[in-house]
Formats: sequence, structure tokens, C-alpha cells
Amino acid sequence: MEILKSAGRLLIGLWLILLITACSKEVPLLSTSEASSHIGKEARVQGKVYLCHACGSDPGAKWKLCLDGKPGEEPFAVIVPAELVEKLGPEKIKEWEGKQIEVHGVIGEFKGRPEIELSCLSCLKVNS
Repeated sequence: MEILKSAGRLLIGLWLILLITACSKEVPLLSTSEASSHIGKEARVQGKVYLCHACGSDPGAKWKLCLDGKPGEEPFAVIVPAELVEKLGPEKIKEWEGKQIEVHGVIGEFKGRPEIELSCLSCLKVNS
């Protein structure tokens, strides 16, 4: 029985080491104009929120943050999934307009433009 407890502690220790290592890896910080050359890669992207809007008329819709340009001309977008919109509330998201943000995630592409879909609130830093 004591061997099983020791083995369990060892596994927990190894898991923690792996978690700390994964969380501490250096991720590049990019401007919105640099993001398009990093599609499919993990990165941090910073830019100014030009406009926030719901994607559709459904109250439970996801939201889009257009960074460094108006919709259709923005060099980068952040997608806030409906679950996170529900947690935060649309009013809180609208407060981000005009503010510098930094978002962390894997850069995807939609209609030829780079974007990151937020996977968690801790992946977004809002500056002034």
C-alpha cells in the first residue's frame, strides 16, 4: 500500500513539473500586422480595440473585437465565445473599446484575416 502512495505522489510531482514547464515557455509577442505570418502558431498579439460587436442578433452570440482598424479593414480580430460573453456581460466587453489589449492563443484565420478565439479569460490582458 505504501508503494502505491509513493507512486501516486511521484506521478503528481511529474504532472506538476510538466504543467509548470508548459506554462512557462516563451511565446512571441506580435503586433497585429505581424500576426498574419504566424497562422497556426501560438503567440501573444497586442493592439488597440477599435470596435467590439456581437456576431449576429442572438443575445447569446459570440463577440468580435476589431483591433487596429474598423470592421472589414482590421488587421487582426479577437473572437470572444458566447460562454465568455455570458460570464462577462456585453457591457464589460464594450468597455474595452479604445484600450490596448494583449491576447494569447493559437492564431487562426477567417476570410483571409488572422484571429484568435479566446479560450479563457486569463488569455486576455486589458491595458489602458
